[in-house]
Amino acid sequence: MLPKLFSDNWLVYFIGYNGFFAVDTFFWLSAFLMVFIFCPMYEAKRCRIGVVGWVMVYVHRFMRIVPVYAAFMAFYNLVLPALSEGP
Repeated sequence: MLPKLFSDNWLVYFIGYNGFFAVDTFFWLSAFLMVFIFCPMYEAKRCRIGVVGWVMVYVHRFMRIVPVYAAFMAFYNLVLPALSEGP
């Protein structure tokens, strides 16, 4: 028997009970990309990646994420309010 909260809207039920699959998939893909980026660096340096190497991995990741995040925030703050207002 489903609670009343989930019985009326199938989408809320679907997301509420199956959201952990999305989180697991996100973590799996994130780990795969980190290994995909790190392995060529590791092999090129012959196993001598110190603190600077790890910092550069995260700097590279930060530089990949920030432009997409900034574009989304600009769209959300500049374009979306104009679309929701009437003439």
